[in-house]
Amino acid sequence: MRQPELATEQVLLARLLSDGGRLGSFISDRAGWLDDNAADPAARSALLAIPAEDLLAQRGTLVAKRWRAVLELLPESSFGNPGFCRAIFEDYADRYWPEGHMRHERDALAFLQFCQSKGIAVSRVEIARLELRLGLRRFHILPVRLSRRGRLRPALLLMHRTGPRSCREHLIASL
Repeated sequence: MRQPELATEQVLLARLLSDGGRLGSFISDRAGWLDDNAADPAARSALLAIPAEDLLAQRGTLVAKRWRAVLELLPESSFGNPGFCRAIFEDYADRYWPEGHMRHERDALAFLQFCQSKGIAVSRVEIARLELRLGLRRFHILPVRLSRRGRLRPALLLMHRTGPRSCREHLIASL
C-alpha cells in the first residue's frame, strides 16, 4: 500500500491564506490542524514558527489586493453603491478564491453574482463584459436607457467578442 504524500509548506500556506475559516482553526489548534492536513516535518516546523498576527496580516493584504483588482474591473457597480463594500467582499472572499489564468476577471464575475444573490444592485453591462472576456458568451444584447436632452430614451447595447480577451460594443439608440 502506498504512503499518502505529505503536504508541503507552500500548499498548506495557500490553504490557510485562501480561507479565513481554515486560518481560524489553524490558529486555535495548530498541531491538530497540521496533523489533519498531513504536513511534512519541514512544513510543520515552519508553520508553527509563524506568529498568528503575521498570518492574519498576510491574509488581509491578499484580500485587499483582490478587492482593488475587482474594483478596477467593476467601476459602474462600485461607484456610489453603498451595498458594494469591502465588508461584503471579505465575506465573499472566504467562500471563493480564484487561481490561475484570468483569475481577476473570474473573481470579479463571481463577486457580482454573489452580490446579486444578496440583493445588491450590480451593473448588467459589467456582467456581460466579463462573460464575454472570459469566453462564456460570444455576443450579448442588453436593453439600456440613455439620457438625451434631459429625458431617458430606450436603446440597445450590442456586445460581441473580437478576440481572446476583448470585446466591442455598439450602441443602437433612437433619436
